[in-house]
Parts: sequence; structure tokens; C-alpha cells
Amino acid sequence: MFRQFPRLVPRRTLANAVAALVGALALLAGLLAVETADITAAAPRTIYVSPTGSDSAAGTLTAPYRTINRAVSVAASGDTVVLRGGVYRETVYVYGKAIRLQGATGERAVLEGAGPVGGFTASGGDWYARGWTKEFQTNTGPMVLAGNPAAGHPDQVFLNGTPQRQVLSRGEVVPGTFFHDKPADRLWLGADPTGKLVEASDLSYAIYLNKAHGSRLTNLTVRRYGTEGRHMAAIRAYSDNIVVDGVKSELNAYSGLSAIGERIVVRDSTFKDNGYIGLHGHRITTLVVERVSIFGNNKAGFDPHHSAAGMKVTNSQGITVRDSDVSRNDGPGIWTDLSVKYVSLVRNLTEYNGRSGIEIELSSSVNAVGNVAVGNGEAGIWVLESQDVQVFHNALYGNRREIWVEEGPRAEVQNVWIRNNIFGLGRDRSPALFNVDDWTHERSADDMNVTSDYNAFWLPDSSPTRNVSRWARYPQSLGYASTLQAHQQVTGQDAHSVWSTAPTNPYVRDAATGDYRTPLGTQLGAPVEAAMAWQVGVPSGTRLPIGPVAPVVDR
Repeated sequence: MFRQFPRLVPRRTLANAVAALVGALALLAGLLAVETADITAAAPRTIYVSPTGSDSAAGTLTAPYRTINRAVSVAASGDTVVLRGGVYRETVYVYGKAIRLQGATGERAVLEGAGPVGGFTASGGDWYARGWTKEFQTNTGPMVLAGNPAAGHPDQVFLNGTPQRQVLSRGEVVPGTFFHDKPADRLWLGADPTGKLVEASDLSYAIYLNKAHGSRLTNLTVRRYGTEGRHMAAIRAYSDNIVVDGVKSELNAYSGLSAIGERIVVRDSTFKDNGYIGLHGHRITTLVVERVSIFGNNKAGFDPHHSAAGMKVTNSQGITVRDSDVSRNDGPGIWTDLSVKYVSLVRNLTEYNGRSGIEIELSSSVNAVGNVAVGNGEAGIWVLESQDVQVFHNALYGNRREIWVEEGPRAEVQNVWIRNNIFGLGRDRSPALFNVDDWTHERSADDMNVTSDYNAFWLPDSSPTRNVSRWARYPQSLGYASTLQAHQQVTGQDAHSVWSTAPTNPYVRDAATGDYRTPLGTQLGAPVEAAMAWQVGVPSGTRLPIGPVAPVVDR
């Protein structure tokens, strides 16, 4: 997970290397602690809950409680609360004790944030229900675009399960929209609700783990909470040694999951169609996200340039995201920002995100290995104002920029190694497949120590992108190269790289099945160093074919 510098570039001083090793070992110990806690946390008592139970019952399998809160109130640290299948309309608060909340095997427990609304009256071509008094705190701040203030309102309405779009005046109501007239306590619909199920969010969040160190959430669905910004997410895991396993959090007004703490694992879970961010992390030491689907987030239309994303982590260290699908989010897919260090991004699929597939911003000591980024609106991988970044064995196709390394005024780019990748195709308005720039117009790629080799470039005649590279040479003008040979001459890089202008991609086995590995016989890349070798399951120093080393999974 933690980087070791390739032999192809100068090594750090011994003191810095020792410090980096100490940090890596400490974080690895944290990872082991997560898994150990996961294995050894005993459950001396099992408490049962069912939608058909009673809170005056005994909480047993044959006499379950009715509410999760009743079970949590009587549970002690180490207890397991098993939720039978069905719907629970609750906000659950766990404080100061380690509890396992888990859906019963073979069943699905749903924490539901929306309830039915009836009694609609037709008026002027629309319909309204009287007495809707639920008012959420409006989310404000730079993440709310001036052109879309409705994003800051957590109200949500569903017609036969289909989300309706919120408008902020009676005159804007049309089919497919709703308006909450707060002074009149009326909920307006633009579509005829006759014979249909109308539901509206009336709870802000589902689960809050506060100092609940060692707790675990398993086999649960959380949906349709009208989450206010002050609550951040439908699920708040603000504790240490947390495992979130098999959880689905979807259609919530703000974020699906927010985590703060040490040694947190999120696996085999889905964060879908949330209003702001799918998965949010802040001030975390050791986070593992694996086999997770994060897609369709920022449904409400918050500012994707400020913070809205599929997954965003800030001010943290020891972050691993692997074997996950982070796609079709309105914003970056995977985004590290504001002092994140020791990051491993391995074998992830990032497709058709509104901005970058992977955005590495104000971060350091990052390995991006074996990822596939396709059709992203800003870049496949964007390295922005970050240091000590290794981009190895990735496949990048049809992005506005396949790779973009950019200097800025907040922090210097330093030491970016790009090896064994496939760059291909580009898209409309793409300046080049490979871009290195400084928006302050002060530093060159050489100043940043951006180096590149053993890559493959595919630029067919049908591509809307005409350049292999766009290269910072400040104080001289930018260098453009339309062929590999010109790129080598302009940049002094990619001496062992290859390129093709073939009409079909010669560097992929079967994109339709997610197998972006290069065909057998493709040239070998630079040696894989120890810090990345264990991530891809090969001995240190192995030379693998360029491109991804394993298929990615569309989850």
C-alpha cells in the first residue's frame, strides 16, 4: 500500500526513507488491527428485532423487539442486534459501546427515511396535500451553486418510488416536480397522485455511531433520508475500528456514508444516487474500501468543483481503495484532497464520471495501480498539486485527458512517475492524451520531476484528439506533440514506449467484459517495485506486460 521509489528515478535521502518506512509500518499495523478486531470481537448476546415485534417483548428470536432503538438501548458492548427482514422507520444512535447491527441471514432489513403522504386535492392542474409540516434545515455554503439553490433543500418526494425534482415556487411546478409551501404547510405535486403511492422524506439520518468503537454494520439498506448538511450523511461512522459490510445506502439527500476515525473498513457495499457524495471520509487513519460500488451520486446537483463526488477523502492517511466500481457520478469518481497521504488505488473501474475518474489533489505518497478509467469528463487520472505519485499499469481511454499532471499556486508538484500505462483515443475538446501543465506558468515538467516510460499510446485517425502530449516547459511556451517520436523529442520521455494509429485498439483484450489487459505478447513494462508488487500479487522486480494486470469488475 505504501510506495517505494522505483530504480528509474533518484532515491530520497536515507532519513526521509526511514521516516516513510516507519509511517508505512504504523499504518500497516493499523490495518491488521482492523482485521483482528473484526475476528475477535465476541457477541455474548444476540438481540432480535422485527417489524412485527413489540418493544415490551424479550428481544429474543421468538419474541423480538419492534424497534432498533429499543434493542440498542438494552445492548451492551459486544452484543449483536439482528434485524429481521422488513422496513424500519427510525433514526438510530449508538453511543459509547460496540454493537453489531446486522440484517438476518437471507433477509433484508431496510431503514427507511420516507413515509406515505395522502389526502391530495386537485388545484389549477396540480395537486396538494395539507398539513405537511416537516421542515429540514437548508444546506448552505459554497457547495450549493447559485444556479441550483434547490440542491440545498433536503426535502425529497417519491411517486411510486420514482424521485420527483424539487422546485422552490408554486409557479415552477410541472409534472415530475414537487414544491413544499412551508408557510401554508402544503406539499404540491405536478403529477396526478391518484391511485399512486406518494412518499416524502421526514427523517434526516439513519445511523450515527458516536464513540461506538468496534461496532459493525452488516447486510442493511438505508434509503431516502432527507439528510441535512449538519448531519453530513445518512450513516455516520464517527468511531474507531468500524466495519461496514454488505450495506446499501441510496437516494439520501446528502451523503450515503461519512466516516471519521481510525481503522475503518468498508467492503461489499453500495452507495448509489445520493444527493451529494456517495462515500465521505475525513480525518481518518487507515481506511480500506474494497469491492464497493459508488455510482450516480450528486443527484441533487451540488457544485462538483467544490466537493461533490462519488467518493471524497480529506485530511487523512493510509487510504486504500481497491477492486471497486466508482462510476457515473456528477463530479470526480475517487477524490483525495487536502493533505491525504499514503494512498493506494488498485484495480478500480472509474467510468463516465462528470469530472475525473481519479483525482489526486494536495496529496502525497500515492500509488495508482491497475485502474481503468473510461469516458470521464475531465481526466482519467488527474494529479493536482501533489507529490510522490506513482501511476503504473493503468488503462485510460476516451477521457478528456487520459492523464493530467498540474501544478498550481497552493502546493508544488514533485516526483510523478508514469510507467506501464495505456493511453488511448481521447475525446472532443481534448488538448492531448498526456498533459503536464502549471497554471501559474512558472514551472516546467522537468522542475516537477515528471517522468514517463514504458507506456503505450493509441491515437487512431478517427480520434477527436490530435496530440499525444501537451507539455509544460515554462518559462518557454507549451510543447505539443502529435506523434510518439515528436513527444520523445519535445519531452525527453517515453524512450521505451510504443504507439499505434490502428483503427481498432491493439492494446486491449476484451473491453466489453472489463478485461483491459493487453493481448499476450505485448511488450513488458518497467519492473514493479516492492510497494506495488504485493498489491498486484507478484514478486518485487517482476516485469509485467504494460497495461492492467487483471480484469476490473463492473459491480
